[in-house]
Amino acid sequence: MTNHKMYYRMGEVAEMVDLEAHVIRFWEDNIPQLAPKKSRAGHRIFTRDDIDLVMKIKRLVHEEGFTIAGVRRKLAGGDVGEKAEPAMLQHRVAHEIREVKGILENVLNMLDPS
Repeated sequence: MTNHKMYYRMGEVAEMVDLEAHVIRFWEDNIPQLAPKKSRAGHRIFTRDDIDLVMKIKRLVHEEGFTIAGVRRKLAGGDVGEKAEPAMLQHRVAHEIREVKGILENVLNMLDPS
């Protein structure tokens, strides 16, 4: 990152880490280690360390398959054994497949609206 700002707003952070803002807010509510400061107006202000933590959480959840509880424990230095259960991973894959199916159906309908 070439920008040397000290603080970043939620929208900037969401764009930098390629996540929706609501995902970052959910993590903030459920992972105590992620606690950006708030401005006087109540806006979240993230430091570079906060952004690094968001990127680490994203990697743990999206790439390594950790649950939120597992992420909390890993960041706290505890037992890191809790990764997503196979059934949970299967549920995620099934959800993704349904989303792709819906997108493909929409494309087909646009190509042949009959």
